[in-house]
Amino acid sequence: MPLAAMHLGVGFSSVTDGRQIPALNIGFALKNKMLLSGMMAGVATKSYYQSTYSLNILWQEKFGKMLLGELSGSLGFGGIYGKKAHLIVRKEDAGTDQEQVDTDYGIGPSFRVALYPFKKVYISLEYVLTIGSGITGNGWGETGIFALGMEL
Repeated sequence: MPLAAMHLGVGFSSVTDGRQIPALNIGFALKNKMLLSGMMAGVATKSYYQSTYSLNILWQEKFGKMLLGELSGSLGFGGIYGKKAHLIVRKEDAGTDQEQVDTDYGIGPSFRVALYPFKKVYISLEYVLTIGSGITGNGWGETGIFALGMEL
């Protein structure tokens, strides 16, 4: 399956279920309308860190020219993996920290919508809705990215 295009974008992700954090979006489109797209997001402060990765296999359909540019949509299947830790106790004099570490993972349906206002520039929204380690707490987990990027 020959490679038709590659996309690379930066944006913000909702992986923290709170504030938006920086993320990188990268993907490969194949000539048979299949799209392999992924996201990497992370944040670190003195009290916590979180890193999350997603990978989606999508089938892409181009809808044609709309008011603001070319529109395409994709449906498929994806997965996430994430790791986060929260500082519980900081012992300044001993130089040690005690952290509570948590790992998230899941699989489920995914989608991507991309608007191309210029020939190779896109604005996209990509989400994967997962059932996995978070199901005991809040059911569906969702990981998404809103990105601005370029198709190469």
